[in-house]
Amino acid sequence: MPINLSPRKDSEGEARLYFGIPELIEPTALWVSITQPPGTLAALMTTGRKAELRHRDVLGAPLFQAGAEESAGSLTQHVCLVPACGVELIDHNHAVGHSAHHMLYTPELIPTAESCPICLGPSADCPVYLLKTGSSALQPRVLCKVLTPAASRADPNTGVKFTHAGMSTSTVAMPSTNVPIVCPLCEPDLADPAHKPPGAPAVSPTKRKKTARPAVMKYNMRVHWAELHQSTAIPAGLEAALALAPQERALLGANKGGRQRKVSVAEAQRKAAGL
Repeated sequence: MPINLSPRKDSEGEARLYFGIPELIEPTALWVSITQPPGTLAALMTTGRKAELRHRDVLGAPLFQAGAEESAGSLTQHVCLVPACGVELIDHNHAVGHSAHHMLYTPELIPTAESCPICLGPSADCPVYLLKTGSSALQPRVLCKVLTPAASRADPNTGVKFTHAGMSTSTVAMPSTNVPIVCPLCEPDLADPAHKPPGAPAVSPTKRKKTARPAVMKYNMRVHWAELHQSTAIPAGLEAALALAPQERALLGANKGGRQRKVSVAEAQRKAAGL
């Protein structure tokens, strides 16, 4: 089905990407993906015969200009899909913080007990990894099906990129510490030794470890443990790692996970109609 793309400025001078599908008559939910280095921009919208799609970067600048090339930017915005929420998420860091707010304050509204830290979909559909990058610390990668639908388990670096320091430190702007943790029973050779149960065999320091290490999000670990390892108590070191930062819950309750912009109910329904 042909799609006619037309980048131009609106009456207020804002850059927008318009597109039309001649054959489309009834309103339909569509995924629109624009591939550009270093990743894929993906946005959800609902359109009829003609509609518009805005792309902005984390600073609010348009990613599309009339007569200009696409600017390099981060992941595009999307709307929280939790019923009656409608917060428009600015970037992937904001999405993690806002999702953490729902996981702690409104878990009854989340359809699955183990959820993606970005889109709140089933964690099985959005696997997470800790990736060894050079000589630096292990860095989180989230293969979120909403923000990186083309990401591959064969190459976790194609997922959404975070820094371990950023995800594990609670601040006013980024309150959540929902960071990936390697399960010490599922992946004993890859887990942090401090998270292992007493008496666990040591791993030879000369043994070569995987670069990409499957992990479980901190907020999901208790559910994961109850489902797969209920006969074993959570080791003390892992229990300590699962504790929230002193002001984490309060900060998440105060600002719902960081910067936010409220959109109308009608707009939220329109943008969420396809999921």
